[in-house]
Amino acid sequence: MYKPIIAIALLALVLSCTKKHQPTREESILGNWVEVKVFQVTAHPYTGRPFKYVKPGFTFYKDNTFENNLGYFRDDTVLNRQFYLGNLGKFKIKGDSLTLTSADGSYEDKYWLLTLNADTLKIEQDSVVTIFKHYEKKISKTPPFDKIILSSSGCYGTCPAINMMIDANGNVLFGGMMYTTHNGWYTGKITTALYNRLQDNFRQVDFDTLKTAYHAGWTDDQTICMTFVKDNKIYKSVLDYGCQAPCFFIWARTPLEYLYQTIKLSKAAKTGSIPEFTVLRKVNSKITDSIIRLMYSEQFLLTDYLHHGKKVTPAAFKPKFKLTDDFYTKTPINTDGRYYTFTLNGKQETIDLGFNFFDVNNKTLTWQKPDTYGD
Repeated sequence: MYKPIIAIALLALVLSCTKKHQPTREESILGNWVEVKVFQVTAHPYTGRPFKYVKPGFTFYKDNTFENNLGYFRDDTVLNRQFYLGNLGKFKIKGDSLTLTSADGSYEDKYWLLTLNADTLKIEQDSVVTIFKHYEKKISKTPPFDKIILSSSGCYGTCPAINMMIDANGNVLFGGMMYTTHNGWYTGKITTALYNRLQDNFRQVDFDTLKTAYHAGWTDDQTICMTFVKDNKIYKSVLDYGCQAPCFFIWARTPLEYLYQTIKLSKAAKTGSIPEFTVLRKVNSKITDSIIRLMYSEQFLLTDYLHHGKKVTPAAFKPKFKLTDDFYTKTPINTDGRYYTFTLNGKQETIDLGFNFFDVNNKTLTWQKPDTYGD
C-alpha cells in the first residue's frame, strides 16, 4: 500500500524539478539598461530635460556592484573645476526600493521600484518615472585603433578645454588649457588592458551609423571632437556640439575625457611651437573655392605629427595648400602634405612628416564651401 504514496512523492519531486525557476529581483536587474522614456506622474507640469541631456544607462553585476554610464562628478565652485569620481557603485534592492550609491559614498539615489522583469526596469524618484530597456552589448566590426584623440573647446561657462591622445602602446599626451585640474602639457602611461577597455567602449558603437558632426540648436556650448586612427590613417572623426551624439558614444567618451584625473602624469618638456591653424586652403586657385575645416582633434593629430617630424633644409617643394587660422592673424603654413614650411621667431622652418597627411586621409577630409566666419 506504500507504492501509490511513493509514486505520488516521486511525481511531486519530478514536477518540482521541472518547474521553471523564477528569478529574484537581484537576478532580474543584472545586465545592461538604457533609458527609453521619462515622464512626470503628478499634476504639476513636467519641466522636461535640460538642454544638455544625455540618456542615462546602467550595468548591474552579481556582486551588487553597478556602473553608472554617465559617471559621478564633484563640482568645485571655488576653483571652477569638475572632478571625476568614476562610474562604479553599489546597489541594493529592499522591498519596493532600489538604492544606488557611488563608490566613494558621496552620492546616494533612492528610487521606487515599479516594474522589474527581463525586459523592463521602471523606477520613480521625486514624481518622475524613468523606463529602461534591457540590451546586450555587442562589439562592432570596427578594427582596433592605433590612436584615439579627444579635443574639447571651452564654452560660455566653465567647460574644460583639453587636448588628449592615447595610443595602443599606452602612451598618453595631455594638454589642459582652461578649467581643468592640470593646466599645461603632461605625459603619462596606461596599461594595455586599460587601453583595450577604453577602446572597446567605443567599439560597442556602430561606427558605420555615426555622423561626422552633431549640432545642438543653441549657442555658447562646448564642442568635443574625437579622431580614431588606424594604420596611420584617420578611420573616423566625430564632432559633437552640445552633447547631441548618441548616448552610447558619449558613455564611451566620458572615461577617456577624464582619464587625466585618474592616472599619474608627468610634466612634459617643451617641444617647440607650431603656428595655430584651423583651416586648409588650396593654393594656386581662387582662395574662396573650397576649404577643409579641420576638427580640433584632427588639428591636434597633425600638430603632433609636426612635433615629431624631421627638421630639414627648406626643400624645393611646390606648395599645394596653406594652413591658416580662421581670420588670417597667424603666419600660414605652406605645405604639399608632406613638407611644411613656416616662419617661427623670425626663422624659417621646414618639417618633413615622412608621409603625405592629406593624401592618406583624403577619404575622411572633406572639401567644402567657405562660410561667413572669416573664410
